[in-house]
Amino acid sequence: MIVENSFKISLNKSSLIWKILVYQVITLIFVCGICIACFYPLFDHLFEHEYFSKVGTFFTANIYNFNLGSVMSQIGDLIIEIWSIISADTGLLLMAIFCVVTFVVLFTFASAMMEIPVCEVIYGYMGSYTKLNFTGSFISNLWRSLKFGLCKLVTSTIFDLIIFAGLIFGILQFGHSNILDIILPFILIFGLILFVSLKQSLFALWLPNLVTNNQKIWKSFAQSVKLSFKNFKTVFSIAIILMLIFFAVNFGLGVLTCGVGLLFSVPASILYFIVTSTVMFFHFSGLKYYVDKDKIITTKKLEDMEKLKNLEKII
Repeated sequence: MIVENSFKISLNKSSLIWKILVYQVITLIFVCGICIACFYPLFDHLFEHEYFSKVGTFFTANIYNFNLGSVMSQIGDLIIEIWSIISADTGLLLMAIFCVVTFVVLFTFASAMMEIPVCEVIYGYMGSYTKLNFTGSFISNLWRSLKFGLCKLVTSTIFDLIIFAGLIFGILQFGHSNILDIILPFILIFGLILFVSLKQSLFALWLPNLVTNNQKIWKSFAQSVKLSFKNFKTVFSIAIILMLIFFAVNFGLGVLTCGVGLLFSVPASILYFIVTSTVMFFHFSGLKYYVDKDKIITTKKLEDMEKLKNLEKII
């Protein structure tokens, strides 16, 4: 029911996809511009070594390459090459580290600022079938979004570092053995989906709890984590299903459309996850919500449902 209703609500609020897309594109351009301006000597050095032309050659040569082992092996070669270029100069190495940190921090922070306005528009629709404006919601929640972005940056950094380090380590293992190249993609994808699902499960209810109850950010975080653990089996199962769907859809569209399809699929994935998180929160909290103007879902708290099941067994 949660997944199905989330899909229907996402379709009804599909106009948010284009707003998320515009916001993410502007954010990406802005963050990349800052990184290039602040760390221009690094990029200039990479241009001199024709590194970006090799990256371009990699993409054009692997547009329709479904051999993941081969693709990952080539990505590993690019990682090794960029390391050999910048590691020879301590100044460039430090600059590269600061560049990556700056990009991740700014983009993660800016992306998190978008989440409260999106969730508030969804909450208005689900809670009272009210049509709220994304831009108006973004402006009115600007201060709270700034604080939420900083708090989310702090709480998610550890998970992101572990996932990123594991991904780089896995990619660098390609190219050593043909048998390993066949097995590794599945291990890497499964591990990535598992860890991302775990992270999303812990933080999934934070945003809807914050928007619905209008609480302080850290109080909302503590309550949402407690609620996630109480319903962990359901939350984690749904998170894994969503991550599998997102990976399959984004990877498939990315390959088949030369990356153009990602302009639609990535914002749609973001919207669907926020909607699903909000629907889960409504279900776990026993709140009514609109799926459309003619359908209202009346939910019961999970613990109340468990009591009823136990009572049925006794009878």
